[in-house]
Amino acid sequence: VERDGKPVLEIKGLSRPGAYHDVSLEFKAGEIVGLTGLEGCGKAMLARGLYGLEPLGEGEVTFEGAPYQAEMPDEALAKGVAYLPRDRHGLGIVGIRSVLENISLSILDRLTNGLGLLRSGAERGHVRHYVDTLGIITPGLRQPVEFLSGGNQQKVVFAKLAGTQPKVLLLDEPTQGVDVQAKIEIMKIVDEMSRQGVAVAFISEEIREMVDVCDRILVMYDGQVTAEFQMGDPEATVEKIL
Repeated sequence: VERDGKPVLEIKGLSRPGAYHDVSLEFKAGEIVGLTGLEGCGKAMLARGLYGLEPLGEGEVTFEGAPYQAEMPDEALAKGVAYLPRDRHGLGIVGIRSVLENISLSILDRLTNGLGLLRSGAERGHVRHYVDTLGIITPGLRQPVEFLSGGNQQKVVFAKLAGTQPKVLLLDEPTQGVDVQAKIEIMKIVDEMSRQGVAVAFISEEIREMVDVCDRILVMYDGQVTAEFQMGDPEATVEKIL
């Protein structure tokens, strides 16, 4: 897939009382858009609304040119919108379940045969591909995820989402609580997914990380987009964004 820059997800005049007001922005294929701002500015609520975890509000939202609405996360996933939550343990992983089960969980319907039975060979092949690609360090595919390091747990969540082959990937604080090496590897994964044509929303307060990986950074304050920085522009410095 080429980074053709076509808008995948467009938002115009979106408002939700107590969350955000008159937000307009777009996510293009192959582009990494940073969304930053102080806690409570509306950036995280916008992502949860797009993924069907919270009401989206009133306004115009289109996905590949068609009106977009997701009442539930499985509806968003089916349309091509994936979400990596800040709360990895609450929403991202099932700690007592294995690496195998966690990664295949999001695409079980693709891994079953005509009788509805899981094709275990296909499941193992799928999971092994992502364990190798993302460099997930685990004693084996049957290892419960709760016993992995924070960085490897986060990579399991990435594998689960990447397996759905999303067109839009919403990342809420993707590097929170992981070590420096895991951060570097996660950034590589984000960059690689954008190269494959995925539109990525990188929601974070880590400005220095965002400057390294994003194509554009939008600043939100009190529920509104108040500034936009194009990376490569001399004005787009960490200090100015802060």
